[in-house]
Parts: sequence; structure tokens; C-alpha cells
Amino acid sequence: MLQQKSRKTWLMLGDANTRFFHNCVKGRWRRNEINSVQVNGAQIVEARQMKEEISSFFEQLYKEEKQERPRLDGVVFQQISQDDNETLIAPSSEEEIKEAIRDCDSSKALGLDGFNFKFVKDQWEVIKEDVIQFLQEFQEKSKLVKGLNTSFIALVPKVDNPQKIEEYRPISLIGVVYKILAKILANCLKKVLDTVAEEAKEKKKKAFLFKIDFEKAYDKPNKSILSITGLKARGSAIPFPISNHCRGVEWPGFNSSSKKPIARSRGIPIGGHYGKIAFWKPLIDVFSNKLSKWKGRFLSLRGRITLINSVLDSLPVFWMSVYLIPKGTILLLDQIRRRFLWGGTEGGKKINWVKWEVVCKDKKKGGLGVKDLRKFNMALLGKWWGRLVSEEKGLWKKIIFEKYGKAGEPSYYWLREESNSGTKWWRDICRINTIAGENWGWIADGFKLKVDEGVSTNFWWDNWKGEGCLANKYPRLYSLSIGKDNKIPQMGEWLNSKWEWNLQWRRNLFSWETQQVGDLQKDIQDIRLIRGKPDLWEWAHSKDGTYSTNSAYQILPRETRSEQHGMELQNVWNKLIPNKISTFSWQLLQDKIPTKLNLHKRGIIQALEDCKCALCGKEAENTSHLFIHCNFAWHLWNDCFKWWGLIHVLDKDCWKVFQQHPNPLRRAKWKEGWECIWFGIVWTIWLARNEKIFREKEPDKMRLLELVQIRTFRWLKSRK
Repeated sequence: MLQQKSRKTWLMLGDANTRFFHNCVKGRWRRNEINSVQVNGAQIVEARQMKEEISSFFEQLYKEEKQERPRLDGVVFQQISQDDNETLIAPSSEEEIKEAIRDCDSSKALGLDGFNFKFVKDQWEVIKEDVIQFLQEFQEKSKLVKGLNTSFIALVPKVDNPQKIEEYRPISLIGVVYKILAKILANCLKKVLDTVAEEAKEKKKKAFLFKIDFEKAYDKPNKSILSITGLKARGSAIPFPISNHCRGVEWPGFNSSSKKPIARSRGIPIGGHYGKIAFWKPLIDVFSNKLSKWKGRFLSLRGRITLINSVLDSLPVFWMSVYLIPKGTILLLDQIRRRFLWGGTEGGKKINWVKWEVVCKDKKKGGLGVKDLRKFNMALLGKWWGRLVSEEKGLWKKIIFEKYGKAGEPSYYWLREESNSGTKWWRDICRINTIAGENWGWIADGFKLKVDEGVSTNFWWDNWKGEGCLANKYPRLYSLSIGKDNKIPQMGEWLNSKWEWNLQWRRNLFSWETQQVGDLQKDIQDIRLIRGKPDLWEWAHSKDGTYSTNSAYQILPRETRSEQHGMELQNVWNKLIPNKISTFSWQLLQDKIPTKLNLHKRGIIQALEDCKCALCGKEAENTSHLFIHCNFAWHLWNDCFKWWGLIHVLDKDCWKVFQQHPNPLRRAKWKEGWECIWFGIVWTIWLARNEKIFREKEPDKMRLLELVQIRTFRWLKSRK
């Protein structure tokens, strides 16, 4: 079964590599095994004894100790209204049930029932009647089916290479039906909790919570509290809720003068000087540890790119969304990624075949689509701009405004001004607008005002046309304007319920200035003001006007090659071709593959005499000879064109042959097959060359065409 899965998956994704697939599965099994534990200094390896010690440890941990606890006598809690109570006890609708299921992660670990939420979502029409019937019975009888909340107990390591029992965290793996019920009840409570909280906010009640016991509540539970029932919801008693942790305000500038972090939150050190590389050592260590475990010798280049994008690029996301990473740290992380991409292991010097700047470009622009961490960092930090500009309310925004804002100015204006005061975190947030090189002002100019009533929009200085501010576009007219700081309503008037512009100047205009006024009026004539509707900030680079990291990342990269070259190179990413073959073709078209002549240029092969073609042994092995002019290659090209009944003239350059390859056939149903031919030919030649060098296996000219046919057929079939 594993072999079938590996062949199907990796044929489609580009790495038909059963060995790697099996090693991944076996490696995960090995990491999940507990081979020994340390108890009172003694190492226990016998399975039955380990189970007894683990069971005894957690029984003692969860046993309640008798101690004096604070009492809440005399404290009056806010009660919900009768209407809210009626809402709570109303039967669950099918839409509420579906919403609860949609909110659950599809890939969570299985419980005793053996199902995850992906199955529930995919097969909802089949099982929905049974689920709805169960919920109705629960609401009527207020009882659970025996064994419904039975769970597996799994031990999750808290640290790398755990040795002691206390270095494991127990988690319960519960069935999906119980999770659906719990999610519905939680969603139900959300409807009334806001009313209770709002009551306290309206009365301006002050409260301060200081938690000094850092041991989580579930470590020392009080079982007697289970007898205290709280809200009566939908026929069942809801236990009094206990929060397992208390989260306060995490201020990035806290303890900024300290040299060492004082704690961690979500893996990020709190405190310390994040401008120094030492602060980022935990992240660098995680990168290195991941690479040491992967052992890229099992993977093709495309497989390593997939791992870099899916794992390496996701590791620092939370760090990068809070802090501006120093250049030195970026260089170290790029060094780790680059070394893994081209070598696959940590040791030894490897050839970097393509410049890292090109590798980090989007596929549509001639790159491999590996993220540029510096630009990705700025795009993530740009979310703070997006929230400060677009969100109307929020306690965090009030705090930021009180500390850094200017009275009477919207957040957009004081964000644009690079701050020299405040914490380093705040200065970096302001700086991202000006440190993008040629894209200076990229984020400030990316926000535009959607003008409705125009009261909060500055006519000259706000970006409300989506092309930058009018003061920069028409500097001469701005210098002549009477109202340089006027809002839009001050630049015109309402006449007979129709808005008319009335631009005023401090002197009579010259003829060429009058022409500019005409251009300005054309720019603004399509604006229609709406009374009583406030202006809103929008992100100009997304369809819905909301700031997104992806849209910001796309506008940041600068081109390092011609647009035409990038557009042509993107054609190698054909959806019919496995990713591994497309990646090889991308290298081939740039002459960045390890042919003998390329290895000679890099000092791997010393003598030029040793650079003869591996297939024919007549000429130096470069890309043009190996894939076009070699007798084996020429014979294969001729056979393929005869197979399709075509007359051809091959160019001497691989790049030009690729450009000349567009479909010459009139029948649309043959188009997909023809698109695969070029890739099938070059891949077959490359594999035959490697077989000759590394296995001393002579290629069969007559069988090369058959191999091209088999490979292209498999590619097409797997994509179907």
C-alpha cells in the first residue's frame, strides 16, 4: 500500500522515489516511539514497566492536594437575560452544525472512532442525519452515550530528545462526534458572553489580574468544582469554565535594554535585543536541526524546493510578523536554505548553480518561487500598517495612538513619518516604508482612500485616486493652490444636489498651466461624493481592498532580468509535466546543469580532454551538443518528429529549440501530448547520459523513442 501511494503521489509531484517515501514514514514512527524513560536516575527500557511508571506519575500529578483556596462569597456575577437564555436552549440548526464542523481542523489526530474532520466534511451528506439525530437526543435527554467521550491518551514531547516522564505532555484524542458537540456548545456560549462583557465595559469597571502561579490549572485539578454547574444551555448543564492560562498584553519593546530574553511566547523570546544575531540563535538552530534530519540525498532538486517552501519558509513566520530581522540573520538563514537546496546536506562545499536572487524570484518572472525572506519580512510587518489604517476600534490601536500618534491626525499620516523616537519595534514598523530600495514608499502609496463624503480626505496629499497623491503628480498646480491642506468638500460645492469642483488659484494661470488643470479635472471628474457615508482606506493591490501578505510580497521584488526572458522561462512550469522535470528544464535553459564542460569551468573536472560527451565521446559535452547535436540526441529528435509526421529544422541552441516548440498541430486533442514531447526528449537524454556515466550502461538508440513515449504517457495519465 505504501509503495502504491508513493508511486502515485510522487509521479504527480515529480519525485517517483519510493525510498524517500518509506524513510519519511519509518522516521516518523521511530520519532514517536518511547524506547526508554528515566525514573529516579534509573533508565527503564522494559515496555510493561515503562507503562506502569508513566501511569503512576500522571495519577500522582493529577491527584488534588488539600489546600486553602480563595472563596468568591459575596461576588455577584452578571446574569444573562431571558431572551439570551431562549437563544441558548433553541435546537441547533443544520447550518449551525455545519459551521461548527467547518471551524474544525481537518487534519487533527484521530480518536477512538478512527475518523477525522476531513472525512466528516467530505461525507457530510451521508452522515448528517445520524449526527443531527444524536444532537437532538442529547438536547432532549441531557445525557451522553456511554463511551462517547472515551479517548486515547498520547504523550507529546515538550523538548527535543525527552528522557524523563515530566518532559512529556499528555493529550486526549477524542472522537469527532464529541468534538462537534463541544464546538456547538462553545459557539452557543459566544452569543451571550459578549453581552456580559459589554455590560462591564459600559459601566467602566476596573479590574487587574496578576497571575503568580505559572503552573497550569489542569496540572492540579479540583474535582469538586465539577459539581458546580453554571449556565443551563440547550438542556444540559455547562461546567464552570476554567481557563488554562492567562494571556496579557505582550509588548514587543518590553525589557528592551536587557541582553538576554526573560521568557518565550509562541517560540519567540520576550525581551533581549532583537537587533543582534544572538537573539535569533534559537531560530537559526531550528533551521539547522531541520536540515540535519532531512538528509536531502533522498530528494531531487524539486523535492528540496518543496521542503524549503513548505517547512523552512513557515518556521520564521511568527518571528517575521513581529520583528524586522537583521540583515546578518537573513544572510545566515539564506545560507542554510541555499546549502540545502544545492547540496541537501550540511557538510561539504556545493555548487550553487543559479544566483540566489534568481532562485527567489516568482516562477512567472523566471525564478523558482523560493521566498525572499527580507521582502517577506516587510510584507508581514505591513499587516500592522493595514490594521492601524483600516481598523476603527481596538484596545491595541488606542495604546499605539496614545504613545505615538498625533492629535487630530489619522494613523496614516504619522505612520508615513519615519520615527526617531519610541521603541526599536515601532521605529522598524515605520521604516519598512522606506527600506525597500527602488520601491521607496511602497506601502504608504499602496493604501488609497475610497472617497464617499470626502470629509476625512486631503485633496492634495491623500492617495485617493490610487496613483499616488495629486501634489506629487501636479507639483506646479499644488504650489499655486490656495487650499494646500483642504479636504475634498472644501474644493467644491453642491449645486442642485450635484457636486461641482471649484479649484482656486492664487494668481492667473499661464496657458500651459491651464492645460494641466484640464488634465487634473479629467482625473477627478469621475468622483461622486455621497453624503453621510465615511471615507475608508483600501489596499490598492488586492481585489477586496484588504491588505494581504501575498499581494504586498508581489509588488516588492525588483526584476534582475528582462521581462520577456522571464515570461518565456515561465513556460517550463507546464501543469502536465512533473515538477521535477520542469525544474530540470528550468536549469537546462539557463545552461546551469552539471554537464562536463560546466564542471570543468567550475574546477571539478581538471583536464579539458576529460570533457568529451558521455554518449558519443566525440565533442566537448555542453548543453547544445548533449541535447541536440550528439548522434544519440539527433537520432531521437528525428524519430520523434517522424512519429508525429512532421518536418523539422533544429536550431543549434536549446533555448531556441524550446521557443520553436509551440504546437504545430491543428487538432486540439493532440496538443497536450505534443507539449510533453520536448520535456520527454531532454529528460530521456539526460537519464541515458547519467546511466552511461554512473552505471556504465550503454544506451540503446532504438529504445530511446519508446522511453519518451512511455514517460509522456505516464505524465498525461497521472494528471488526468
